[in-house]
Amino acid sequence: MQPGQVLGGKYRLLRLLGDGGMGSVYEAHHEVLGAKVAIKVLHEDLARKPELVDRFLREARVLAQINNPHVVRVLDIAMAEEGRSAYIVMELLTGEALSALITRERRLPLPVAVDYAGQILDALAA
Repeated sequence: MQPGQVLGGKYRLLRLLGDGGMGSVYEAHHEVLGAKVAIKVLHEDLARKPELVDRFLREARVLAQINNPHVVRVLDIAMAEEGRSAYIVMELLTGEALSALITRERRLPLPVAVDYAGQILDALAA
C-alpha cells in the first residue's frame, strides 16, 4: 500500500501513521464524504493465511460492537480489490500516543497517571 492509493473506490491513503506486527495504519480521506479516517491494512504476507484474515476481520467485528469513548470506533471492514489484503476503517484520532508522552515526560504526575489508568480500565471493561 502506498500514499495516493485508493481502497474500495473511496478511501485515498494520505500518509503512514504507524506500522506494527499485523498491519500498517494510514491516515486516509473518504473521497465521497470528505472525512479523514484511519485505515489499518493487514500486511500482505499475513493476508496469504486465511486463518489470519478471518481473525483480523473477526476482531474488527467485535470491536465495532463496543461503544465507549476510550475505544476507537470501527466504521468499515473490507478486502482490498486485488484480494491481497484486508483492511479496517476506523475513526481518526488526534493527539499524542501515551507511549510518546511517557518517553518525553519520563514520569507522570500521580493524578494524571491515575486518570489515564482509569480511562484504560474503562476501555478494557467495555
